[in-house]
Amino acid sequence: MSNVPIILRGKVVKGVRHYNNPRLVELQLEKLEGKEFEEVLQKKREGISGDQYAYYFGGIIAGTCMKAEIFAGWTKDEIDQYFCTELLSLSKVRVVGGKVKQIVNVQQKSDLSMAEFAEFVDNVIKLLAMEHQIAVLPPEDYKLGRYKTKVQT
Repeated sequence: MSNVPIILRGKVVKGVRHYNNPRLVELQLEKLEGKEFEEVLQKKREGISGDQYAYYFGGIIAGTCMKAEIFAGWTKDEIDQYFCTELLSLSKVRVVGGKVKQIVNVQQKSDLSMAEFAEFVDNVIKLLAMEHQIAVLPPEDYKLGRYKTKVQT
């Protein structure tokens, strides 16, 4: 049996768990028969929305940065890495074997919640304005609003 945890999602109604995929629960319980297990219940994390990713990559990086002279010759991935290194990194200085070493840990965007990613995007916009004099348009101002997901009614 794999040590990869199975994430089961559902809803609690009147103190009873209702799983989105009850068959997956049955299969997992069969695999765990006779074994000890660990269960963690927590509120579902609000992941980053498609609209947020579209605005960040399509609007800010492709629609603004790739057209700016300061990022001439850069790829989309390099621009993204620049923002992540600048805004999502934690730097520590440690002494290793008598030498001072800098340890940098860059948090992954995929680990951010929807609110944290919104804050990251706001900080990217501020960084571009303050350090590079680049103004970023709001999502609704990009051509045809193509960076916003259309909701069909």
